Amino acid sequence: MKEIREPGPELNNHVIVAQESLQDPNFHKSIIFIAEHDAKGTMGFILNRPTGKTISDVVESNEITDVMGSLPVYFGGPVQAESMHISIFKKTEHKIEAQLSPNFIEISQALTQPDMWVKAFMGYTGWGEGQIQFELDQDAWKIQEADSLLFELKQHDGLWNALIQDDQRWRKMIDFLPSDPGLN
Repeated sequence: MKEIREPGPELNNHVIVAQESLQDPNFHKSIIFIAEHDAKGTMGFILNRPTGKTISDVVESNEITDVMGSLPVYFGGPVQAESMHISIFKKTEHKIEAQLSPNFIEISQALTQPDMWVKAFMGYTGWGEGQIQFELDQDAWKIQEADSLLFELKQHDGLWNALIQDDQRWRKMIDFLPSDPGLN
C-alpha cells in the first residue's frame, strides 16, 4: 500500500495504522478506515478487531436476513461502543468509499455485489477539530491508501505487523487463508 504523508482532504477513504508507540488500548495496533474527515473532525472504524459475534448475536429483528445476520461484528471504536453501525464499503476506480447508515435494501443489494463489503461495528472512532492532525504530527499514525483486501480478509492476525512494516507478502497468502479459521 502506498503511504501518504500529508493528512489533507485525502485522509477520507484511507486507512491509518497505529504506530507501535501508540499505547492507548483502544487503538494499540489498530487499522482504522477513515470514513469522514473535515475541518470539524474525523470519524472511522477499526477494521482489525473482530468481537467474535455476528449481527444476529447482537440484534434481534425480523428484518435481518440469514446472510446479513451471519456477518461478523467488529469493535469499531470507543465512541458509542454500545451502538451498532453498519456501513457499505465499495471499491471504485481509484479508492474504497464508505456509505454510512445504509438501509436494509441497500445492505441486501450490497451483499450480492462484487467489490462491495458490508461491515458491522460496535462503536466508532472519532476525533474533534485538530485532534487527528496533532496525533499525526506526533507520528502516532501511518496513513495509507485503503486496499480492498482489507475488507476481504476473514482473519486479521499478523495484518497490523505487515502493514506497519510495509511487508506486502501478506497479499500472496490471501488465496491460502481458510474462510473459517476456526476449522483449522
